[in-house]
Amino acid sequence: MITAARDAFGGVDVLCNNAGVDGDIVPTADCSLENFERVLAVNTRGVFHGLRHAIPAMLERGGGSVINTASVGGQVSFPFLAAYCASKAAVLALTRSVAIEYGTQGIRSNAICPGVVRTALLESIQHRDPETAQGLIANAEAMTPLGRLGSPGEIATMAVFLASDESSFLTGAALAVDGGYTAA
Repeated sequence: MITAARDAFGGVDVLCNNAGVDGDIVPTADCSLENFERVLAVNTRGVFHGLRHAIPAMLERGGGSVINTASVGGQVSFPFLAAYCASKAAVLALTRSVAIEYGTQGIRSNAICPGVVRTALLESIQHRDPETAQGLIANAEAMTPLGRLGSPGEIATMAVFLASDESSFLTGAALAVDGGYTAA
């Protein structure tokens, strides 16, 4: 991927780590080690691998912008999603580490923390467990001051801002794009 970016665009200016799985929706004591490791493999190790390959390429160009998709679940946690919340909290720690390690070398690192958004991840929960999904949606709408779920476009707008020079003095931040969920 990094080689392809170098070949096509002359280098890497922006890394957007945007992947996630939720795992089993179970109490923490019922979460299997296999589930826990699978969720961390995608949500945390995937981000780590992206960072370790993109940062050297960014340094070659004098800097860049790292955008990691975390979650409000990494900030405040959700019941029955211990693996997911732990994985996204780790993404926040990686984000801050990169910000303080590479800031003087021109690399900014920030995390977007979406609230509940209508995405493929939410759809997968709806297919596996419609009752749980409906409860999650109803709870999110009730606890979000804007009274609705987010859209993928609203998250993308934040990513575009973080990739741009308009955010040149912003690094190490965890930006909740959550309709006010974490403020309530």
